[in-house]
Amino acid sequence: MGCMVLKKSNKRDILIFIFLIPLLLLLSLNFSAEENDKIIPYSILNKGSEGISVMYEAMEKLNYPVNLILEEIENQNYDRVQVVIISKINEGFDINSKEIKNWIGEGGKLVYLDENWRNIEVNYGKRIDGFYSGNNKRAEVISHGRGAFLMGDSELISNKTLTKDTEGAYWILEKIDQWDYKNIEFNEFYQYGIRKKRSLWQDIPRGIKLLLYQLTLLIMAIIFYKGKRFGKPVPLYEEVERTENEYIFSAASLYRQSGCWQVVLENYYKDFLIELERVFGKNQDIGQNWLELWQRENLPRTNRAKELYYFINHEMDDTKVQGRRGKKYLDKIFLIEQLKKILIRRRENRWEILKRDTRRI
Repeated sequence: MGCMVLKKSNKRDILIFIFLIPLLLLLSLNFSAEENDKIIPYSILNKGSEGISVMYEAMEKLNYPVNLILEEIENQNYDRVQVVIISKINEGFDINSKEIKNWIGEGGKLVYLDENWRNIEVNYGKRIDGFYSGNNKRAEVISHGRGAFLMGDSELISNKTLTKDTEGAYWILEKIDQWDYKNIEFNEFYQYGIRKKRSLWQDIPRGIKLLLYQLTLLIMAIIFYKGKRFGKPVPLYEEVERTENEYIFSAASLYRQSGCWQVVLENYYKDFLIELERVFGKNQDIGQNWLELWQRENLPRTNRAKELYYFINHEMDDTKVQGRRGKKYLDKIFLIEQLKKILIRRRENRWEILKRDTRRI
């Protein structure tokens, strides 16, 4: 009967996989057939010829503090350079708007690249520098109030251009380096124009979307198979034994999260002294004479035990040691755990000997 149930289960699993395989193939063909022109131009997520992923990744490798944001420029801090890149299909950004003009005048820094930049008349600011390719002007820097902005051609930093010419990209980086900034933010809020706000999901490459769908199906399959049980649930009643001295370790964990390394070590040492009393018997002076007992019983790692004893009694309150608290105290905590394991083994061995002697009687 059990074999029949197992065979039925295997058949059901095979049917499920037969269903999943064509589903995955359908998703793959569907994503690969979508037109590439739906990918947002001049996006850091676009790895095609019209994207700017190469520029963004190169700046990351050069340790520039770059990141992607999806918020309006006028709401950003003045210590962050805003990078806005617009194509012909976008109309959601106006360099002459009152909000952008005031933001720059108050100290904002902006890199504004537009495919149609030559036809845009800026009605404020003073031109202080320009970039030329041959006799053609490709970009310029304009100061206004306490801020400034760089305006130029979007093609200067596109992936397609950077495979042939990097002069314009280097010029832009040089001008950014002349500004005081905390971060360089590629602001793609305006990539979608004025009709809708930014949606990262729509701009994720098709291959990554397919991978996410397949990963979701895989997780669902794992949950399904791992979650199956065989037979009816059987209640299991058992006592839960609490960990020895768990209150000490709980307190030590809280102190560790607060950075109080000396207090953490004191808690672990307190637990170590309790274990010593289990082996050597109750002793009010155990903290002072445990090393002597250790040597008398010829326990292993005597030198390491001396090291811990000396540290606790002579270096614990040393301000120089406290200044290096992390590594120094952590090393002693590990040492306490090693010595404690030796004591536990000694106690267990004695208990085994005692039980054998009891059986003989």
